[in-house]
Amino acid sequence: MLNEQIQAISSLGTFAGCMIIIVILILLNQFNLALTFFLSIAAIMFVCGISKFFFFKQRPDKQKFNSWLEKIDASSFPSAHAARAMSLLVILGLYFKSLYWWIFLGILTLSIGLSRIWLKRHRVIDIIAGFILGFVISLIIYKLIV
Repeated sequence: MLNEQIQAISSLGTFAGCMIIIVILILLNQFNLALTFFLSIAAIMFVCGISKFFFFKQRPDKQKFNSWLEKIDASSFPSAHAARAMSLLVILGLYFKSLYWWIFLGILTLSIGLSRIWLKRHRVIDIIAGFILGFVISLIIYKLIV
């Protein structure tokens, strides 16, 4: 039961989870914010994909692969979940400028990162690298667009 709850927390950092947030932002007429988050997620996916392909690092639970796409999925460094979670923290935190948003999203971001370690999908260094990557990319895109 605990693993199911941790898996649910981890799923908040998926690409699908991010797309749901983007749709919600669009429905709330936050088009600029949705675009900023979308571009940040796209850049994160690109950089993570390239990094995972060229600097392959096996996941803690060792995943088999037969193609280059499976190889990217089987690589743990950097954590795209952590990068996407950090992107949400930075973009919404900067936009809403509220300490409550920063605290809530900070706890959510840390929870997603820790869930990936608990589920044996990443090591601590993968999560830290993902956080750094997400921070840098989302800050640059936020400053360019908003």
